[in-house]
Amino acid sequence: MLFSRHSFARLFSAGVLILLLASFLPLQPARAAGVRYAAPTAQGSGDCSSWANACTLQTALTNAVSGDEIWVKAGVHYPGTAGNRAATFTLKNGVAVYGGFAGTETSRSQRDWVVNKTILSGDIDKNDAHGGDYINESASQIVGSNAYHVVTGSLTDSTAVLDGFVITAGQANGSVYDSIGGGMSLQFSGPTLTNLTFSGNLASTSGGGIYNAYGQPVLNNVTFSGNQANAEGGGMENYQSDLTLTQVTFSDNVAVTSGGGMFNQSGNLTLTNVTFSNNTAGNDGGGMFNQSGNLTLTNVTFSGNSANSGSGGGIYNIGGSSTLINVTFSANNADALGGGMYNNNSNPQLTNITFFSNYVVSGVGGGMANEGNSNPTLTNVVFRNNYALAYGGGLYNDSSSPTLVNVTFNGNLAYNDSGGGIYNSDSSPTLTNVILWGDSAPSGAEIYNAGSSAPLVSYSDIQGGYAGTGNINANPLFGNAAAGVLRLQLASPAIDAGNNAAVPSGIITDLDGNPRFVDITAVTDTGSGTPPIVDMGAYEAFPVLYADLTTQGNGKCYAWEHACTLQTALGRAVAGQEIWVKAGVYYPGAAGNRAATFQLKSGVAVYGGFVGTETARDQRNWATNLTILSGDIDQNDSNTDGNFIAETPADVQGSNAYHVVTGSGTDSTAVLDGFVITAGRANGSNFPDNHGGGMYNYGGNPALANITLRGNSAMYGGGIYNKSSSPILTDVIISDNSASSSSGY
Repeated sequence: MLFSRHSFARLFSAGVLILLLASFLPLQPARAAGVRYAAPTAQGSGDCSSWANACTLQTALTNAVSGDEIWVKAGVHYPGTAGNRAATFTLKNGVAVYGGFAGTETSRSQRDWVVNKTILSGDIDKNDAHGGDYINESASQIVGSNAYHVVTGSLTDSTAVLDGFVITAGQANGSVYDSIGGGMSLQFSGPTLTNLTFSGNLASTSGGGIYNAYGQPVLNNVTFSGNQANAEGGGMENYQSDLTLTQVTFSDNVAVTSGGGMFNQSGNLTLTNVTFSNNTAGNDGGGMFNQSGNLTLTNVTFSGNSANSGSGGGIYNIGGSSTLINVTFSANNADALGGGMYNNNSNPQLTNITFFSNYVVSGVGGGMANEGNSNPTLTNVVFRNNYALAYGGGLYNDSSSPTLVNVTFNGNLAYNDSGGGIYNSDSSPTLTNVILWGDSAPSGAEIYNAGSSAPLVSYSDIQGGYAGTGNINANPLFGNAAAGVLRLQLASPAIDAGNNAAVPSGIITDLDGNPRFVDITAVTDTGSGTPPIVDMGAYEAFPVLYADLTTQGNGKCYAWEHACTLQTALGRAVAGQEIWVKAGVYYPGAAGNRAATFQLKSGVAVYGGFVGTETARDQRNWATNLTILSGDIDQNDSNTDGNFIAETPADVQGSNAYHVVTGSGTDSTAVLDGFVITAGRANGSNFPDNHGGGMYNYGGNPALANITLRGNSAMYGGGIYNKSSSPILTDVIISDNSASSSSGY
């Protein structure tokens, strides 16, 4: 039987009265709190007093008093017997239930819930098609008549703890309450749920994994996978509840109507480090459906979610107010509107957001769609390679006027119609410090305006040009747009060309977490404000990346105190940047990864010889502050003198990297200066792994200065191997290298 949400509210009100009356019933005689031991079947006397005398989990829960812990042995635990579909494991205030025990532990810290799987299963008739592991990977594996709710916890608070379990095979296909929350049903509850997996549960209406109403549960390290709701909330549904979720994953959940991963109505949710992946909704909100709820999302990923016949592949917002920080939408899809995000009468605040490769199958707004007077604010946002069949490859606005500050659009496509970057219908968004470059559509590749639309665009770089103060029409010189690197080269005209006043208060970093205001002294300021002038786009350019042996501070590379590893710096660097490397020994990879190498880049100069306090390059001393690039990835070479330099190839032991440094594909703007290159061992069986132990160049012309290559070996070119290459060498020492077939050089 289907029923309205208002019916639920009336039923919950009646239900809570019954539960409150129950709380005044005579209490059982008091017993000292302690540990109760539970096993799939009772052991010994079954009085719960020890592992040898373990009781069933139901017995332990029945007899537990506030302050008790229940330690539950690995195995499959059923809430009741076949036919008793109302059977459930009921949580209690003050009682903490822990799974993951082998059955011999004397301390809770000895348990391992990953290895010792402790399964709470609704398969009371024991005939599900789980394949022998007793865990349903999807709700389709349910056979017969299972328990309606595997776990319940009405009127509990945070002292009711469930920790270390797999909850599976709940089948809430009854009427009213018994049609919601197949894995867990919570009403007026706030339990603490930790280290749990909800897998293969079913609800005929809402909340396949969990249904939560009027509650405040706290979830930490929880996974929802393969759950299904035949209406809303495949993984979870929340109604007028305030939830906190940390380290939670929603994957492969299904809602026949809306909210494949989660459905939220009128609640306040705080999500941190949460992932929604490959969830499906028949209509709207593949990852999440949010109606009139207030969301705070931090470090959240929406990836591969689908709204098959509706809108909002990643997330669907109608009403409510949300704050999103450090959120990624990638490869989500919808049929109608908003492959990544759909907003209707909703004004979310988005900071440090990426929309990448989202798409709509037959509609509009590949990355984001806004309708019904939705006016979101976007700061430090990238729209890249999103796709819409009709309008707005990146962004679609209908009667909505968002505010965009430091946003980058690139590679978005409106296939059949208009607005590759942005499509506006009766909408007047404000764009400041925005880059729209490299998007495409049959009409209006970057911006298309329909109806009464009149965007206000200033201090922005728009391909093809756009009227407005401070706007330019010049190639922004992305680092490597084809590879998705939209950071600016140091020759970019978008550097120091934005408007400081447009940046919202409190925004001090860019999308990468680097300082938002950096002055590039070699660039003439063309923007507005007191220097340093903000750059256009989502990323701020800075001249030097700092590398250390281990990550320092936040590891963002922009200062010695926030240095990254050398490999990280090489990966992030774009043309015009320098990398300053602190003295020490740097390995290209971990033991066993013999193909690891330090790959040089055109336009990037890498300098060694720093103590790690310098503020100018000329303060370094590469002769004193030895900066060593070593192929000794298994760190077992002979090192009797303790200098970590192979004096001869005979010092090399074990399996070292084939090439310590690679300069292939570079030109003379790729600079390596102030290093010792040692212990490369190109002894592979095939080309190129037997060429160029110290350095390998194929079609590369890097510039090397103040370099020593020593103790490297190869079949060909122990120190350096060059093919179709003309490197420039200045003050380079090539000594004590060896080649078994050709020059040690």
